[in-house]
Amino acid sequence: MHRLSPSFYGVTLKRRDCPGFICSEMTYPSRLRITSHRHERAYVSLVLAGSYAERHGNKTYECRRLSARFHPPGEVHSDSFCDSGGRIFSVEFKPDLLKRLEDSGIQLVHAEEFGAGPSIQVVFRLYQDFLNDDVVSQLSLEGLTLELLAEMSRAECRGASAPPAWLKHGEEMLRASFSSPPSLWDLASELGVHPVHLAREFRRHFSCTVGGYITGLRIDSARRALMETDAPLMEIALNAGFSDQSHFTRAFRRAMGVPPGQFRKSCRRQQIQTR
Repeated sequence: MHRLSPSFYGVTLKRRDCPGFICSEMTYPSRLRITSHRHERAYVSLVLAGSYAERHGNKTYECRRLSARFHPPGEVHSDSFCDSGGRIFSVEFKPDLLKRLEDSGIQLVHAEEFGAGPSIQVVFRLYQDFLNDDVVSQLSLEGLTLELLAEMSRAECRGASAPPAWLKHGEEMLRASFSSPPSLWDLASELGVHPVHLAREFRRHFSCTVGGYITGLRIDSARRALMETDAPLMEIALNAGFSDQSHFTRAFRRAMGVPPGQFRKSCRRQQIQTR
């Protein structure tokens, strides 16, 4: 079994070594197969282009474009890239940074795929600052990395108490209807619980309100459209469920740190540079 860094078998396009962590962007060739191995350091990976299958024992996870995943230290897995290969942004945590978490009683030991919650929004904001090479972006990277670790720590604590089946079903309903979701009262009625109980349990298990979760799903949908299509901002806003472009711009900037137009330009510029 091999011990690998996250860039093994990949070509590094850019790398920034920061206090406590390393940010990198790599490309991987078409149909690359990486046999069973483990990484000594914990890291988060964000798939910017392409896709790959990651196998852990008897389980296989599809790592699709614009998905993000946390890999704990020592995790054993193998990877198989698709025909188009892959381009991945990673944040690798140095042992001393995680040691400080452990000293506070927090250990990140479970792999996790980020959905449409705060963690993946922070990862995308990290990538945006990673593309800039100035003093301010360095400070922002450090702050966002600590924010990411805080969000993952909350998720680790939630993992000890899985949400009940009815709440999982409620989350699935929101994912299927985020552009035009049911009201809190209608959702609670469908699930057979009181709205106050729904609101309390949702926040406890997902660390946000139902409304905040819906906004996250809308931002996630809009982010994909900005990166994958040339659709006008108004069309993207309405398709994602925002009332108008102004509402969309405010929400996107609050979540991602930049307005949607700037986000699209920076992503397209990086895509051109890596061709």
